[in-house]
Amino acid sequence: MAESQSLPEFARANGVAPQAIHQAIAAGRITSVWKVGSRWHVDPVAAAREWAANTDPSRIRNDGGGRGKRREPPSAEQLEARRLKAHYRAELLRLDVEERERSLVDAEDIASTWAAESKRVIDRFATVPAACVRSIEAVTGELPPEKREAIAALLQRDVSQALEPLSGVSA
Repeated sequence: MAESQSLPEFARANGVAPQAIHQAIAAGRITSVWKVGSRWHVDPVAAAREWAANTDPSRIRNDGGGRGKRREPPSAEQLEARRLKAHYRAELLRLDVEERERSLVDAEDIASTWAAESKRVIDRFATVPAACVRSIEAVTGELPPEKREAIAALLQRDVSQALEPLSGVSA
């Protein structure tokens, strides 16, 4: 479905009263419209083309929609700019709705939470080598201090290498 404008927006953009657009729709001169509830929506590019092709300029009364002066139909560039504006407005509204529905989250919040959790995991793993040495001693008996330190250093090296990807995280 094309990006749309409301009927009053389309009328204002084309310098005519909304009633003129209603009449063109009723007469079948503009067909690129649809209704949602009680509101008309207009495909601005296609409807402008239909308006220009199917409307006699000498019959256009300017009764307020154009603020007192007759305008030329918008150029292709103007129509494309309006289409893009409507597209980005709709995209911003969609993002706003998703954020309000909590289907989007703030990237800074995620980064901060990830950094805090990574630090918590790294801090907890810092105690693992000493705990492992105690467990080994529980099974084998007390180790000489140099072997205890060597085993703890090897375990610390391996744990540090395993956690290295988390250490680069910053809040």
